Amino acid sequence: MRRSLITAALVSVMAVTAAPAHAAAPKADCPPVFLGPLTFAEIIERWPPPPDLPDPLGVLNAYDKNDDDMLCVMETVDAAPSPINVIDNVAAT
Repeated sequence: MRRSLITAALVSVMAVTAAPAHAAAPKADCPPVFLGPLTFAEIIERWPPPPDLPDPLGVLNAYDKNDDDMLCVMETVDAAPSPINVIDNVAAT
């Protein structure tokens, strides 16, 4: 009898942990004041990096927390040295 109860308890725990999560995946989108999501190539084409920046793709990749090569961009007015502000297109979960 005791063995049956332990087995039943283990089976019910396994069934609960094996059930799929019903949370929706985060949507790849940008806040309203940002443009995008844009690919790295689109960002570099629209806002060319300064010639002395050795690795523009590496800089953009540092902001890409979800590794989808997409970012959100906000143009800044008279901001030196960068005319843009970038964030990832999906909030960290």
